[in-house]
Amino acid sequence: MDKNLAIKLNSALFGLDVKGGEINYISHAHSDHSYAMKDSAPIFCSDATAQMLSLDFNGKNKEETEISPNTKTINKKILTAKKNIENKESPLLKEGAKAHPAKENFSGRQNKISKRKKASPKRIQIPNGFSLHNAGHILGSTQLCADTQEFGKFVYTGDFKLRDGLTVKKAPIIECDTLVMECTYGKTGVSFPPPQEVYESMEKWSRQNKNSIQLWGGYATGKAQELVKFINTYLDEAPIVPEKVAKICSHYKNNGISLDYVQAGTYEAQEIMRSAFCAVFPPHQLNYNFASQLSHAHRREAKVAIATGWTGIRRMSAHASFPLSDHADFGEILRYAQESGAKKVYLAHGKNESTAKELQKEGINAFAIEELGKKKEMQAILQN
Repeated sequence: MDKNLAIKLNSALFGLDVKGGEINYISHAHSDHSYAMKDSAPIFCSDATAQMLSLDFNGKNKEETEISPNTKTINKKILTAKKNIENKESPLLKEGAKAHPAKENFSGRQNKISKRKKASPKRIQIPNGFSLHNAGHILGSTQLCADTQEFGKFVYTGDFKLRDGLTVKKAPIIECDTLVMECTYGKTGVSFPPPQEVYESMEKWSRQNKNSIQLWGGYATGKAQELVKFINTYLDEAPIVPEKVAKICSHYKNNGISLDYVQAGTYEAQEIMRSAFCAVFPPHQLNYNFASQLSHAHRREAKVAIATGWTGIRRMSAHASFPLSDHADFGEILRYAQESGAKKVYLAHGKNESTAKELQKEGINAFAIEELGKKKEMQAILQN
């Protein structure tokens, strides 16, 4: 969480994807951008984001169940063994920890269960003078635009991309005076191929491995739904997904994005698993060892394919990886900075200082968001 993203706009302190503001804004439903859910200050966001975060205008208290393991265990949500029609060894089924929270954890010891009341922040309408615009990242992701006393026309992009995907349209570039933008992939040389080219490469790999179990890895919120849509559109199949992914898929469907999937642990999923099939899971749940277990259980080769912008940058524990990203690459970051006409550009959510220096080489008046924080501190000192 970057405290420098708590910024005073029109005399009120706004938390931009952070907590600590008098009013907080959440650009999208990823956990690293929704810290404000842990705060008591009112929140505004898009309708779809509010749905995925269970945020409403009443701010009702919710009861949460906490499971505290007695020993350290890695949360292997990957599926505990559950009965398959033909094979009792298959690990690709329902998440045991959710189905039976009081049962044994992976250490063989009992978990402790406690319940507590969680105070939910209240959702509010978009403040006067502010507007939200598509960010092209995931369902419900938005950019924030405001006419301000302090910065002129101000835009905060949140996570964004300037490429159409299968489930989300690209972000528009908004003209502004002051631009605060993400730079997750803000390193020169990082350039993502057109999505259509990536989809075709994914399809080719899938066809080459049509007799294998295919385990596709993508973040549970956003990327997993893109993969489901890819499998529907290019492979004409309905993949198996875990409960968490299925829940987010249902939000996509409620917002008019058609997705065909089967939840793990259901009779339909068990029927599909009689032959080669596709499944979509969060990448941290997939690796060579899991594929090996699945191959043994189903007596069929299982392969892992990861879809992420970190392909070619980080090493992947997978049989294949594809550069399918829901972020802007360096070229898009530069293009937005140039076409927005911003007099000042602040970089956040990445290697901020490094990206600012690269943009400066291109004639952009760019700074790391930390510089804005220093400016605020200096103003506070002078006022005192």
